[in-house]
Amino acid sequence: MWFGSSTIIVFVHGFQGSKKSFLDFPNDLKQLLPYQVSIEHYEYETHGSFEQKTIELRKYLQHKVSTFTSVVVVCHSMGGPLSVDAAKGLKLKGILTFDSPFFGLDHDTVAAHGMEKARDALGSISSLVSDSPSSSRSSLFGIGAAVLAAGAFMYASNSSVKSAVDGLVTSQSQHVYKSAEFLGPLWHLDNQKGRFQTLDTPFRGMYLQLKGDRFCKLPPSEYATYFTPHNMTGPKTVVDAHMSLFDPLADQGYPLLVQFAVDHIRSFLS
Repeated sequence: MWFGSSTIIVFVHGFQGSKKSFLDFPNDLKQLLPYQVSIEHYEYETHGSFEQKTIELRKYLQHKVSTFTSVVVVCHSMGGPLSVDAAKGLKLKGILTFDSPFFGLDHDTVAAHGMEKARDALGSISSLVSDSPSSSRSSLFGIGAAVLAAGAFMYASNSSVKSAVDGLVTSQSQHVYKSAEFLGPLWHLDNQKGRFQTLDTPFRGMYLQLKGDRFCKLPPSEYATYFTPHNMTGPKTVVDAHMSLFDPLADQGYPLLVQFAVDHIRSFLS
């Protein structure tokens, strides 16, 4: 089947990410598909209301659906929940997600980092944002984005962490508050199953494993068939693995990651 320029694959990054988060993954994927597709990155600021970001992405996807015959969305991290919510009612061909925390972060991973480390990381992020909002975004992504997500999870489950985070939010910067606001779905885990109960778009997700540890919490058994594990060996921690998922130098299994995407995109488009 030939799709040509009537097919577009949209890449949606995660928290404090950008199109650079995917490195060469989009091009590597495109080269292995047996037909021509257009590639586009949806870039957005990952702070402020998650619901508002959903509305904005939905408008963007509506335009793509009206322009292209086939639209597939590929997401990393928080780009997954954002895209699934935005796609409701739209006639997308499929959504493919990579290590998206649909059901929160893995509790053991958070515990391993420790409350104090998460608090220190939050403080560092606050300083980075306050000192240089225009130049700190890449540093935030590389240093503290995943740990801030871990802090958000801890915020929801531990009163002492909540107090510490509230103090940081109050005393530091509104930028931190707005970033935490974007991570709202991680704070309200009881609401996340509803996302899949109303899923009306073909969907597949991948979650990483590093020596048996995970960054994202495993899906409930009733949704397990949607997800496939991907084993990594290079990174030192699951946070490092999550941040370097699309780096072939950090993951010997990178070709398998690309092939996973190729197989499911072909399935979406068949």
